[in-house]
Amino acid sequence: MTLLRKLFLVTWAAVLALAILLGSRACMDGPFSEDGGRIILAVGRSLGLLAVALLLLQPILAMRPRVLERAFGLDRLLAFHRLSAVLCLGAAFLHPMFVYGSELRSAGPSGWHLWPQAMGAMALLGAWVLVVSSLYRDFLLLRWEAWRKLHVILALVLVPAFAHTFAVQPDFRGGLSLILWILVLGGWLAFIVWHRSVRSRLERARGKFAVVSVKPVARNVTEVTLSPANESFSYSPGQFAFLRFHSDQVAGEEHPFTISSTPFGTRDIQFTIKEAGDFTRTVGALRTGDMADVSGPFGVFTPARFGELRHLVMVAGGIGITPMLSVLRTYAMNTDRVAITLLWSNRTTEDTPYLNELAGLADIIPELFVHHFLTQDSRPGVHMGRLGVPALRELVPSYETGVHVMLCGPRQMMLDLARGFRNLGYPRSAVHYEDFSL
Repeated sequence: MTLLRKLFLVTWAAVLALAILLGSRACMDGPFSEDGGRIILAVGRSLGLLAVALLLLQPILAMRPRVLERAFGLDRLLAFHRLSAVLCLGAAFLHPMFVYGSELRSAGPSGWHLWPQAMGAMALLGAWVLVVSSLYRDFLLLRWEAWRKLHVILALVLVPAFAHTFAVQPDFRGGLSLILWILVLGGWLAFIVWHRSVRSRLERARGKFAVVSVKPVARNVTEVTLSPANESFSYSPGQFAFLRFHSDQVAGEEHPFTISSTPFGTRDIQFTIKEAGDFTRTVGALRTGDMADVSGPFGVFTPARFGELRHLVMVAGGIGITPMLSVLRTYAMNTDRVAITLLWSNRTTEDTPYLNELAGLADIIPELFVHHFLTQDSRPGVHMGRLGVPALRELVPSYETGVHVMLCGPRQMMLDLARGFRNLGYPRSAVHYEDFSL
């Protein structure tokens, strides 16, 4: 069971525990048979409270808190952010059905006295728009920057959600429950203010870089080298960072890219970026001297987190070579000796960056074995066709303690090959990949 699934199951267990606790409390005044409606009402209120709690969690997860990111990885953290948002919407959707169904209330005359219900309806509508626009952004043809602005605006659903909760929940009108919620909301607000002001200013000051080099390294692939304006940028091979360029040629959007350079021997950091959309198509137009904000590093996709390592199997699809390139460049500069098997798939030779450098790395790293795959081209010493499970059976070693796999490429490729490694006897704990489609 993956860590993300465990987190999701723990959340559902918390939902059940909350429903049982509040349901029992609501039924203490009478036996279940005399007032079964109390149980339904308690479950409805529990679902409402759960929705509010998960709604409070969403901005914290979206802020990429370092303590959680280092423990789980940013891709898993944001995946849990999406899952918990869906769970929040489900709880909020079911909440009025249980609350009103328990008393079989009918639609009566409207008036200002129903403003708490109106606030709840506004919050529910905003939550629907938030979740649907996020899950179906591509279908709705929403550009990333437009979606992000919409996401920030719709986050204001917190206001009517709080107003509704405190107006209709009798436990919040005094006593210990009110004190507890004031403490929770105070801590939540303090964290957000601190993160948005103090921490963000510190990160912006540390993350100022200047563009020192922009050059093509393959068809539709650009290498961008940045130099820090202040202190050095510390990272581990395989990690990534969020970039925001300040340039007349490139939009000021923030996007994640893997760091392809090694953290040793230079203060500069390097990103190898493939054209894959409106934003990345303009990266080649950057000019020397343009400035960039670098936020990070992020990710747990690094051999430093794998534990005992005797043989490293790298499987890359296209530009997915970038974290592996950082690792290989690092191994070439230190005395650590690990057997490495690299399987790398591209369409054609023209789409394959750093061919000459990779050949040089194979001369420096004695136990580096490189296998190239081309799907639309042919040349001597290259495997023709798709990199799939048959290639794994033929080229990768049998699993034993100390063998670890790094997978990076298109999402479906990673899922298919991860399943292929498990069929070959590799445990889940030995197969590592990050989903960079954040």
